Amino acid sequence: MVPLEGTQKPRAVSKETKAFSDDGEIRWEGGPEGKTCSGCLLYKQAIIRGEVVSVGTSVSVEVDESNELPNIYYIEY
Repeated sequence: MVPLEGTQKPRAVSKETKAFSDDGEIRWEGGPEGKTCSGCLLYKQAIIRGEVVSVGTSVSVEVDESNELPNIYYIEY
């Protein structure tokens, strides 16, 4: 995921922390809803390692064994 530069959005942070296996399973839910200017397909939901990630939510991305604060990304298109 790539954060959008110059965009300030309210960020909801879930207090729930989940550990996942590193199987990297990602699949799109439903059909494409449109395309970006560069022609990439846009979807409303993805399922990442069994968890649904939808447009309008935010996710925290942590790196294992890192002392850095996690990045928070707002999901939009």
